[in-house]
Amino acid sequence: MRITIRVELDHQDGIEATLTAPSQSVDASSRSDVVATKDCEVAQAFSLLSFLDDALQGRVRGGDSLGQWLRDNGIRVDFGPLKPAPTSQVQEVAS
Repeated sequence: MRITIRVELDHQDGIEATLTAPSQSVDASSRSDVVATKDCEVAQAFSLLSFLDDALQGRVRGGDSLGQWLRDNGIRVDFGPLKPAPTSQVQEVAS
């Protein structure tokens, strides 16, 4: 599972962070196993986004709480320059 967070800044190019969680093993022998795996990934994504929201709003105390949570869940974070949005997401401004 990958979550990409784009931060666009008014006076700079911005940054992009990609969070990569370890893949869950899927036993494709039954549909219910695949659905359960997807549900687990969705729950993990919501948990991460909720934690980030708490951190941004100052509700997380203890300096390395976010880093510890990421390590505990095996999530790798890569930062880089903001990449152009895919053409399907680009909005043209009428002049």
